Amino acid sequence: MVKVRKKNIVRIAAFACTAAVVGLLAAMPLLAKPDEKAEGPQASILSGTVENGSVSTEVIGGGTLAEEDAETVSIPSKVKLTEYLVSNGDTVREGDPIAAVDRVTVMKAISEVQETLDHLAEEIEAASEEDTDGEVKAQAGGTVKICYAEEGDAVQDVMLEYGALATLSLDDLMAVDLISETAPDVGTTVNVTFSDGTVVSGKVETGLADELTVTVEDDDYPVGETVAVTLEDGTAIGSGVLYIYSPWNAAAYAGTVESVKISEGEAVDAGDTLLKLTDVGYSAEYKQLIRQRQTYEDLMLELFEMYQTETITAPCDGLISGLDADSLQLLTVGTAAYSVIPLANAPYGDEETLYSNFVGKVTAVGQNGLALSMDLRNIPVADYMELSGVSWDDSAMTELFVYDPVSASTPVFELVDGAWVQINAADIAAGDILLIAGDDSGNFVWIIRLQKSAEDPADPETPGTAEPDTPTEPSVPSDPSTPTQPGASDDPGTVFPSGGGSWGGSGSYPQDSVTEPEFELFSLDIAEIAVVTPQDTVTMNITINELDITSIHIGMSAEVRIDALGGEEITASVTDISNTGENSGGYSFFTVELTMDRHEDMLVGMNATAVMTTGTENAVLTVPAEALVEDGTKTILYTGYDEESGILTDPVTVTTGVSDGQTVEITGGLSAGSTFYYAYYDTLEISFAPDFNGGFGGFLFGAL
Repeated sequence: MVKVRKKNIVRIAAFACTAAVVGLLAAMPLLAKPDEKAEGPQASILSGTVENGSVSTEVIGGGTLAEEDAETVSIPSKVKLTEYLVSNGDTVREGDPIAAVDRVTVMKAISEVQETLDHLAEEIEAASEEDTDGEVKAQAGGTVKICYAEEGDAVQDVMLEYGALATLSLDDLMAVDLISETAPDVGTTVNVTFSDGTVVSGKVETGLADELTVTVEDDDYPVGETVAVTLEDGTAIGSGVLYIYSPWNAAAYAGTVESVKISEGEAVDAGDTLLKLTDVGYSAEYKQLIRQRQTYEDLMLELFEMYQTETITAPCDGLISGLDADSLQLLTVGTAAYSVIPLANAPYGDEETLYSNFVGKVTAVGQNGLALSMDLRNIPVADYMELSGVSWDDSAMTELFVYDPVSASTPVFELVDGAWVQINAADIAAGDILLIAGDDSGNFVWIIRLQKSAEDPADPETPGTAEPDTPTEPSVPSDPSTPTQPGASDDPGTVFPSGGGSWGGSGSYPQDSVTEPEFELFSLDIAEIAVVTPQDTVTMNITINELDITSIHIGMSAEVRIDALGGEEITASVTDISNTGENSGGYSFFTVELTMDRHEDMLVGMNATAVMTTGTENAVLTVPAEALVEDGTKTILYTGYDEESGILTDPVTVTTGVSDGQTVEITGGLSAGSTFYYAYYDTLEISFAPDFNGGFGGFLFGAL
């Protein structure tokens, strides 16, 4: 429960039982001299003076300690892990590696994201060239009731002023809402009288308790006119303002009205053009493509970091949980998608998936990439170092394809003296024998040059370092429908096939169909691989009344007292404020999250109280809260005390300002230095039984 200290002194008494009892005793109005026969607690009469001081306004709330919200660690679903570097229950610091990624899948993801970015760039360019004019069309049939827009108007100005460019009536009915003790049944015919004396028939459309809605057939009646409604016998029901019973608002949010195609009272059908606009700016498709590209650009940065570090790191300090040894993201687990075996001698020196491998011969190199004669029989390779076991048959290389490893950013390797060397894809020449590894999604992972062309003068000891001879640009048949096939010429290496299967820059190895599919964006699906729960901080939620929530802001300090730790005060800060409140007792209450450093003895679930100072009044007149007495609607202070009779005297009505529950600001009625008196009890065990001798509990009343 939240206790709120407000300016009105009436609310002060609600802060604590002690203050309530003291206020009630003071309201008697507090005497001094006890009856000698009385037993139990006795009151002391205290005096004070109105002094200059300061009063702080505070908001108080209670709650329990809780763990700070955990952060989920996720990666693109196409990126795979090789191992977890931590275990469940381990404590990590922000930036600590928690898992190692498979560098090949990251590289492949980078390539696919780049293709997606290139595709989106083309889409954005096309969308930016679209006509920036637009039309506002009717979404349903009806009658134009009001047209707010005129030719030349700025759409935004009209929308801000009226909330619509035009309004249609979908059912040609006007309506008026009434509150009346007369409650005719729904369907009852009534009379509707206009300001000019015109009377028309209406009908009670809806009725609930004393709230009625009456409709009338529209005959170009103005919106906003006040009408009177009576029963047919003349009994008055009430009056109200006419409005459109079933409206539809035509809206737009940018541009200028070029022309208005409708007039008020005109009937329109769904799909009819109501207004034409110009200079509406970029289309919604264009803006959506821009947002989409930004998402992929952010993803590309994440992938680059993964590629460079080969790890996934903790997003914050905390405790690790959620690691799954059977995760589909781990390459050490056999799945339908990835059949994994150790390939320690693969080009990257990591464990890799068992890819599909095809052997082909480069028949030509041209502007479109490599022309290849491929053997589409899959060659399983358990260890890429043992390429001597890979054989090929030129006669089986019968499928013609085109592939450009440069535009696809496919890495090319060569085994030199037992070590992997990455070579430039541009160094591949006609006559080279290539082994191409592809994954289960149909994408190339890497290319290995098994054998150089006999005509290639490059030094085999240092592949990629020698400057290869510039290959002769192949002749392209003038009729692409009849490409020259291998063996049809004495020099098949000079023929660059056109048509047939083509991989282009897509990075996909041969499939059953050569029809190029519609471009698919890189999947933004993610896989959760771990959870990090912060351990250095704890949180607590308190609820704040709607009257005080506007004085609370993110970053505001609070002093938290934890009951189980002896009331030790700990500084916290506001880290979250709910946007919606929950109603209770006629007020809405909002949840405020406080975050504080975790101390050694703190345990989740401990009760705590938070105090937030929302304002301070300095150099004001103050008195103790217990000195004030409520007398009906007045707040008084006693300025006199008769020691002989034990009666507080000379009450003065005062006005009050802010309070912190213990001290109250006096804004009127007394000046600085004025003396006042009040009764004070040192115990709350008080008998309220009257003694019928002019006193209450053994004390005499003072005169007001």
